[in-house]
Amino acid sequence: MNSFKLLVVFILLLLGSFAQRFQRHLFDGTQNGYINGDTEMDTSDSLSSDGDNYEQYGKDVKFIRDGEEAELELENKELMFKFCSDGCMDQKVIVCYDAEDPFLKEGCSSNQCVFQAGVEKEGGASSLRKNLLWLMTTGNGIRFNDNNEKCATVVIKSPEATAEGFQPFPSCNPKKYDGKVIKLRVSGVKPGCPFYVLNAKKWVPPPPTTSATQNSTELSQTTKPSEANTTLWIGIGVGIFILLIVVIGFGRGVDSGVDSGVGVGIGVMHRKDQRK
Repeated sequence: MNSFKLLVVFILLLLGSFAQRFQRHLFDGTQNGYINGDTEMDTSDSLSSDGDNYEQYGKDVKFIRDGEEAELELENKELMFKFCSDGCMDQKVIVCYDAEDPFLKEGCSSNQCVFQAGVEKEGGASSLRKNLLWLMTTGNGIRFNDNNEKCATVVIKSPEATAEGFQPFPSCNPKKYDGKVIKLRVSGVKPGCPFYVLNAKKWVPPPPTTSATQNSTELSQTTKPSEANTTLWIGIGVGIFILLIVVIGFGRGVDSGVDSGVGVGIGVMHRKDQRK
């Protein structure tokens, strides 16, 4: 009987150890699931918000509203802006672009330079006023009548930017990532008054490198053994549970046999005493 009790205690301890291991495996699997879930959520957020304030317009990029920072690939490695008067009366567009030598900040980040353009009516008598398309300041513009549309095509470079019909004005060298990618933010764009970056397209990140692919494969391989281990521990637990039931049933059978044997022995001894 003592051996039987020790066996039961041993099995119970083994079950306790199994429960701890199974809980640990289950927690690890759940934790990995949350991590992967966060990564997928970040990726989907990035995709849903990317490029919603601009669109491809032939060989150019057309900004149609204010939005997040844009990353564009320049076809000719030269940053060129285009702004027209049509639909832009009394509007001003501000562009902050990453620069190599940022000294014209004026509301932009410390690593950026600013570019401004606008359309407005000249001051003075109403009969003599004309429309004005200006770059950087109202002192640098071209005049036009209501029935005429004017556009400015600007080449951004240091020390001065140039545009046909305008005076050159101070400017910065745009910073080009990988030799052809620029980062900028456009504000002040209203419906019907677009702003263009010429000879550009939306930058698409290159495919993952070999190391990134290997990391993804290793993560997948790590997850699969974890799932296999969990299944193995479940099987072991079920086996131990069945074994415990069998042992308990066997112990009860032994106890019943012992009790029956003792009863038979007492009855025999009683009959012998009566005969004497």
